[in-house]
Amino acid sequence: MEIRDEGDSLVKALTRRAKELLGKKKHKCDDQT
Repeated sequence: MEIRDEGDSLVKALTRRAKELLGKKKHKCDDQT
């Protein structure tokens, strides 16, 4: 259970960071256009 919880938080953290990076990329594209 502990390992599973750790994996969940890891996945959540990665997903969150990925979304942030995607958001930044989108903003950069908008600024350039």
